[in-house]
Amino acid sequence: MAIGRISGPMLLPNLERQGINLSIDGNLLVFDVTNRTITVGNTVPLYTLPNVAPPSVKSILYAEGSPSLKTYWGPAPTSLDVGRQKYTVTINSLPGFGNAEITLPLGVSSIVYNLKVSRPVKVEVFGTKVRNEMNPYTFIATADHLQDDGTVILNDGSSFQSRNYSIFANMEEPVNGNVYATVTSLDCLRANDPVTLEFYYFKSIAA
Repeated sequence: MAIGRISGPMLLPNLERQGINLSIDGNLLVFDVTNRTITVGNTVPLYTLPNVAPPSVKSILYAEGSPSLKTYWGPAPTSLDVGRQKYTVTINSLPGFGNAEITLPLGVSSIVYNLKVSRPVKVEVFGTKVRNEMNPYTFIATADHLQDDGTVILNDGSSFQSRNYSIFANMEEPVNGNVYATVTSLDCLRANDPVTLEFYYFKSIAA
């Protein structure tokens, strides 16, 4: 039996294993496993993760400090804004095969587990305003599949669960609480129909 370590590109074009660390687009987002830090771009480590497990299931991860953010476990507030959240946005007119660019205030990092759209569109979500990531989150909705819940519908009508959630994260310097979406119409006959998007998500980092 041979045991080795894989480095270089794997899984996705912009995802690399660097020793025991993980990076996205080279140095855009780097997870330093040894030092328990997350760095965005060439900045100082952005998040320093705690070395202990959460004290209870009701704990959430807080971050404080600037520009480097120290994180720590704390009790979850009683307010509902730390639980499951829903963000809805409507595009009133989307020309046939045209697109609209929108900003989604989902937090610095969020775990999105469901997206619903009101008619067939392509939704792409990016971490920067320039929208130049090679492999953005993409959902292509059809008339009989308007909900992205991680389920893949096959041509024969059967389905299987491919994942449970997607992670949206802002990749700008300095970071902010927005991610950016491009919505493209896939139906030229419904150009004047509004398009509504509903994101169901949890904030994965609370500042």
